[in-house]
Amino acid sequence: MSVDGRLGTFGLPRLGPDSGNQRTQAEAYAPGPALVFSRRPAEQGAGDGGLAFAGRAELTRSAFSTLLVAAYRLPRVKGICLKVIGRLEGGDFYSATLREILKENYGVVAGAYSYGEGLIPGAFPAGVTIGRYVSIAPGVRIFLRNHPMERLSLHPFFYNRRLGFLREDSIATGRLEIGHDAWLGERAIITPGCAKIGIGAVVGAGAVVTRDVPDFAIVAGNPARLLRYRFDEKTRQLVLASRWWEHPVEEVAKHLPEMLRPLGDKPWLHPLLARAAA
Repeated sequence: MSVDGRLGTFGLPRLGPDSGNQRTQAEAYAPGPALVFSRRPAEQGAGDGGLAFAGRAELTRSAFSTLLVAAYRLPRVKGICLKVIGRLEGGDFYSATLREILKENYGVVAGAYSYGEGLIPGAFPAGVTIGRYVSIAPGVRIFLRNHPMERLSLHPFFYNRRLGFLREDSIATGRLEIGHDAWLGERAIITPGCAKIGIGAVVGAGAVVTRDVPDFAIVAGNPARLLRYRFDEKTRQLVLASRWWEHPVEEVAKHLPEMLRPLGDKPWLHPLLARAAA
């Protein structure tokens, strides 16, 4: 269940619904050259889900960002744009332009350092908010509304306005919040019954999630069931109070030895938790 370096055990992001969105392993995760880019403070504002923090220079935006966002609207060059963005801006972890494309074109908001399936344009539906430091394995699928089982017909002709028979959708589309530092395992399925996956939660590979997942819970199975919590109650509250995920990775990495060890029975000794414990 560990992540091995930048690529980790999750493997490659896979092809999303847009045919031009193929990315290689290197393009998805490897940082680009230190050319033609600038670190810029994350922008905090309406609709960011509280994922950005003003004054922090955490994401990379290339000098060609505006041009690439505009060019992405052209179907034939989408794949090329994503390759250039990945090369110039450090891939999923750091790209500000990729996040702008996700928000503007797909209605998906993603926090800094998150990576994987949710950062593939078109892979997740509009209404998904991804926290910071989130790990999303290949094949994760999210559904924000069900077919109407109580009606005469289950067919989308009778609830989806885009198919031409209705002026408005007759079934509302939900929303999903994926908390900071959560991990969604390979081919997990999130159904409309789940509106929130908690901070630091783990969703096992192949799980079918039908309800909200609490902070730091480990769930697995079909339907997904709670196996255990990662930490005891006091530790969970301490970690939540610390809000360590709001720190840029450079600041967190200053405490690398402590980040590589289990919290153990004295979590308040961790430098990132000490202030919350005081």
